[in-house]
Amino acid sequence: MMRLVWIRAVVVLLAFASVVSVSADETKKFHGETSVNVIEVPVGVIDKATGEAVTGLTASDFRVLEGGEVRSITNFYEVGKPGSTSRIQSKAPIADRAARTRQLVYFFDLYLMMKRDRDRAVKAVRQIYQQGVGPDEEVSIVSFDGTLRTHVDRSRDRRRIARGIGEIAGLRARGVDQTVAFTEALSDQPPSGERDSNFYERRHRNREYMFELERRVVRVGDALSATMARFARAEGRRALIAFTPGQPATSWSPLVAGVDLFYGDVVYPAQDLWNTVALEAADLGFTLFIADSSGIDVGGSADASLGVAGDVVQGFAEEGTTGRFNTPGFEGPEGSSVGAGGAKAETESLGNWLARTRKNMLISAADLTGGKAFFLGDIEAALDGVSDQLGHWYSIAYAAPHGGDGGTYDIEVDLPGHPDYELVYRKRYVDRTASAREAQGMRSAMLFGSDANPLGVLVELGDPESRFRLGAAGSKRVRIPFVVKIPIGRLDMVPRGDVFWGKVLITLFGTDQTGNQSPISSHVQPITVPTDQFHKAATSGFFSYRVTVEIEGGAQIVYVGVKDQISGKTSIVSKEF
Repeated sequence: MMRLVWIRAVVVLLAFASVVSVSADETKKFHGETSVNVIEVPVGVIDKATGEAVTGLTASDFRVLEGGEVRSITNFYEVGKPGSTSRIQSKAPIADRAARTRQLVYFFDLYLMMKRDRDRAVKAVRQIYQQGVGPDEEVSIVSFDGTLRTHVDRSRDRRRIARGIGEIAGLRARGVDQTVAFTEALSDQPPSGERDSNFYERRHRNREYMFELERRVVRVGDALSATMARFARAEGRRALIAFTPGQPATSWSPLVAGVDLFYGDVVYPAQDLWNTVALEAADLGFTLFIADSSGIDVGGSADASLGVAGDVVQGFAEEGTTGRFNTPGFEGPEGSSVGAGGAKAETESLGNWLARTRKNMLISAADLTGGKAFFLGDIEAALDGVSDQLGHWYSIAYAAPHGGDGGTYDIEVDLPGHPDYELVYRKRYVDRTASAREAQGMRSAMLFGSDANPLGVLVELGDPESRFRLGAAGSKRVRIPFVVKIPIGRLDMVPRGDVFWGKVLITLFGTDQTGNQSPISSHVQPITVPTDQFHKAATSGFFSYRVTVEIEGGAQIVYVGVKDQISGKTSIVSKEF
């Protein structure tokens, strides 16, 4: 797991030969922000009796609630109705062309996919665009095999799309590599050394198994987030079609029993990770479709809200256990009976239960955004389903009474007069600050290989200080101070009274040699320079942001992004440690 911790940051302003102080009063004068948060909710309406899209509805037919409270609809638009014209109920009209455009981003998870599944997905996308691209459609193609690549960037050219698909076909699907590495990592884990091998060793193996699973799922999740951040500003209806199994396959897995659930030793991190990706998709205006071209190998519950613990407990309750847990009255999480007695052994393969719940994990993540998950060997049929859903929808928007407070809000849309209609829409969003959104966009640019530096940012390293971490023999941590220096003369500075004022967004994160990423760190920093010193500062001065990072184990790359909030110019610099 990536371990890169930002432990302190000290900011000073260096102008020519002397230090110019920045007082709290000066920075407070100018750094407030005001924003209006308009939430757009694409809504598909299906007639349950016919399965066809319902057209011709008006804004008065819909009701929108956020957190259980009714919100007034400020924008309304019907997209996809044959022969329809724009019907916008807003003071800020939406361009007809932009509203109808479908931005389709195809994401190939070559990191976890097997070759045969990659080939099925490649064949399906290739066939769809053999005859051309729809007039209101733009296609992007991205792959991740440990490295994030853009093969097609918002194109309507079928030949360019065909070349991009050909590039995907030429890359190696690494699912087998992950299976082998996963199994080797688990087999190399030392025993826990605790007395009760039947319980403690199983618990130890479960934790290591989940840790390894999380490492790999996190990498794919980070790549998905970076992809969405990159294309989030494209105009129109945005949809991400992710070809992924959702979790790595393994040829071996530890055992699990009802008592493990009772003690909370089986925790499935992938569900939370995929929900995080889904929330980010909804927040950035993406409808998430997940296509697993391997199909369904193991049956599972039809309840998408059932997590791994509930699924395992349900299995034990339905089929019974033997041994010491065969005791009336023993209950697992949420009162589910575990020890009903029966023919099954007291332990089961954890991998089997995870394979069952994998389907529900992906279904619930896609559903949160108003999308779907498909488990079909016939990927063409899955993509036809995506096309049908995006063929007609209603764009509904409302003004939220908050802006950038970081809260998570539930959305509900209904048609009070039409209980016979099914509605498909995103269910939740996180109200991120504008600077947090910009920081995610900068991270995306860094991961996609952008290294432009119009601001002339410099990164200078100090002398490292190393130490050994207690409790992990052979694991060395290194503290490295460095300074991010931004030339004052490259920034747009605004005269305000007796100072020149500016503002920058500084974003940092790191990756190790295997591609694992640290959490993103970002800071909005106002900059003021006294008017009588501004000429010298602009000629030879720097604004300096001092950071000390703590790195554990092996080579690392730290990415630094700086955005001038006034001019919009962005610099990206990387440093290897």
